[in-house]
Amino acid sequence: MVVFFFFLLFLICYPVLLFPVFLFVVARFFKSPHRPELQDLPQISLIIVVRNGEEFVLEKIRNSLDLDYPPELLEILVGSDGSIDRTVELVRQLADPRLHCVEFTGHRGKIEVLNQLVSKSRGEILVFTDISAMLSSDVLKKMAPWFRDGRVGAVAARKMSRMLRIGKLDCAEKTYGGYEHLLRYWETRIGGAVSCEGFLYGVRRQLVRPIPPGVSDDLFVSMMVVDQGGLIVYDPEIAATVPVRARLPGHELQRRRRIVCQSLRGIWRMRRLLNPLRQSCYAWILASHKLLRRLIPVAWLAFFMVNLVLLPQHLFFVIIFSLQVLVLLLSVVKYSGLLSGQLKAGFLQRAVNAAYYFSLGILGTLLGLLDLVRGRTHEKWDPLNSQ
Repeated sequence: MVVFFFFLLFLICYPVLLFPVFLFVVARFFKSPHRPELQDLPQISLIIVVRNGEEFVLEKIRNSLDLDYPPELLEILVGSDGSIDRTVELVRQLADPRLHCVEFTGHRGKIEVLNQLVSKSRGEILVFTDISAMLSSDVLKKMAPWFRDGRVGAVAARKMSRMLRIGKLDCAEKTYGGYEHLLRYWETRIGGAVSCEGFLYGVRRQLVRPIPPGVSDDLFVSMMVVDQGGLIVYDPEIAATVPVRARLPGHELQRRRRIVCQSLRGIWRMRRLLNPLRQSCYAWILASHKLLRRLIPVAWLAFFMVNLVLLPQHLFFVIIFSLQVLVLLLSVVKYSGLLSGQLKAGFLQRAVNAAYYFSLGILGTLLGLLDLVRGRTHEKWDPLNSQ
């Protein structure tokens, strides 16, 4: 039982603590790849999916039209996923030969709209971006040179979080974004990042296949690239500013639930990439960064029960169990707002916020796992309300 206790503890700690340490150590033996010199520019299709985005769509399209890239080599495809507000009307007011608005009747879901837009695109390079992501004018000129290297199949960008207002989850999410930045940077040094993120990434057109329903589109496209021999490069100089909006706990819970269910379904479809004999380095990174992290709730529940059984054996097990209970109590206190306004900025407040964010993530991940087991899919949602 004691051996099982420490095995479960390893499964919990490895994906979030030990894997980054191993990654950092291994990355020290590799050099960071360098962006090739800019020469002939490829034709690029900028692809945006939006649903009921009248509040943001004009700012996004104007930002896209202001990109410093030859007009004859850029097309901007905007797909409206059954919007029932003024989204399509506002986009069509911006008359520009580069801009093409495709209106889809009915709420079809992001993946179906993405597949349709890809089939209509003409670019050698497909650049996917979210409606809320604001791009600096030179992002395409920084991204395009990477594709001169025939090994590179996709280029991932860095998320720069802009906090609109301080909420319970905003600071924790911003911190998590910095953590992900380090992981992808070190992964790229070793042999390729695990995946791109949907706010901004570019892919060679010939590596993009139809995306199946019910998966996380950015992760699945990334795995398609690797499956066909392509390399994913993370370039922190290619950045997009994404607003971090204060969300209610229920919204964050549903978002985490959906992402976990979709990503695990995609990994299952591409499970051949977990074969270390086929993809030695990427199999390790994919299993550590994406798979084992999403299995933490199962390991933690088993760990909690085993810890409970071992309480009479040693003071050590009492301490570990007490720490777990403390985290849960701090989360309940934060959620209930019992100490709202009474905690001054400092270590205690950060501890409460961290415990709250951790517990919320564990619960959302567990719900996503249950959805996967039950065969539930999350094909349709309102992206703006679930960010």
